[in-house]
Amino acid sequence: MDLKFNKFGLFGVSDKNDGDMKDIKNLSNLRKNLGLNSIIFMKQIHSDKIKFVTNKDIKLDSLEVLKFKGEGEFCVGECDGVITNLNSVGLVAFSADCPSVMIMSKFLIGIAHSGRVGTMKHISKKLLNLMKYLNKTLYGYDEEYFASIGVGIKCYEVNGIDMSEFKEFMHNNKFDMNGVIRDDLKSVDEILEFSPCSYCDKNYYSYRRDKTDKRFVGVVGR
Repeated sequence: MDLKFNKFGLFGVSDKNDGDMKDIKNLSNLRKNLGLNSIIFMKQIHSDKIKFVTNKDIKLDSLEVLKFKGEGEFCVGECDGVITNLNSVGLVAFSADCPSVMIMSKFLIGIAHSGRVGTMKHISKKLLNLMKYLNKTLYGYDEEYFASIGVGIKCYEVNGIDMSEFKEFMHNNKFDMNGVIRDDLKSVDEILEFSPCSYCDKNYYSYRRDKTDKRFVGVVGR
């Protein structure tokens, strides 16, 4: 597990040494090793759908809200992004090439699974904008955002797809997803990137390289 810290919490990425994170036992071990009460994960569907998890009765017109007061591992169902204001919680996104996008502020943490589809739908920008909306709505606060881009494929060759909107991020037929994500998050105070390429570095699971069902995770916690 590679970890990066700032004053609000932690960003991390697991690797093969931590095991297949689709196994709930390994997720539980991750939670315990990080000293967290809960791990929240998603049934990822390659969308730009984002949910908000809290322990209070909150109704929002623009965002699905789930209430969670327990401990342990909790699945929020089908989506590709989640935000929470809970403490002692880690949000995780499963990966076998798709980078995780992690954002934290004083009161909120958020994560998105940003594969090709999510990146092209600008899920990172949507995650950040929803966090800003929640901070203003719930706390009257909109300052200091820190982000991280997890391990993902850096040599992603794209064929047969109209990439005209992203031509500045295409290099020798390879799609620079991290470049799009950085551009979507250019208003944050700091972006930390995990440098390995999941396809080239065999310490990470890669679907494109091995057609594996196993997954590592990106995690943001506090």
